[in-house]
Amino acid sequence: TFEEGAEYTYTVVITADGTYLTCADECSFEYTDNGDGMHDATCTVCGAVVDNEVHTLTYTASGNIITASCSKCNANLGTAAISASGKTYDGSALEAAVTKTGSLENATTTITYAVKDGAVLNGAPVNSGTYTASITLGEGANAATASAEFTIQK
Repeated sequence: TFEEGAEYTYTVVITADGTYLTCADECSFEYTDNGDGMHDATCTVCGAVVDNEVHTLTYTASGNIITASCSKCNANLGTAAISASGKTYDGSALEAAVTKTGSLENATTTITYAVKDGAVLNGAPVNSGTYTASITLGEGANAATASAEFTIQK
């Protein structure tokens, strides 16, 4: 029941198809992964449903693997793993490999090489030594870096 002269706060939600929904209270959404790269949001106050909302990516790293997940519905959206096997010096560069799954399959990854605990290199290492190959996904506070250590023997 509404009282004349009283102030009310409405939340307006615009769905993917352009439909407008309103909630007399602050909407509080629960998110459900719908399995197609999107999720649905349901307001726990008014029941409004927003279909096919784009996932909000967040990245976490553990060792040589970066995992992408949705910060709203917690869906696991894929991984990117960096690997490099050591070798004996042969005069050629040792390139690391990146394996990607899920929504990260088409993600652009740039491999950065560095001397272990030292300077960043301009490319894949050739000379004997211990190195680190790294990839980073995300930006700013949402960035995650995974690394693999490898050695080129003399």
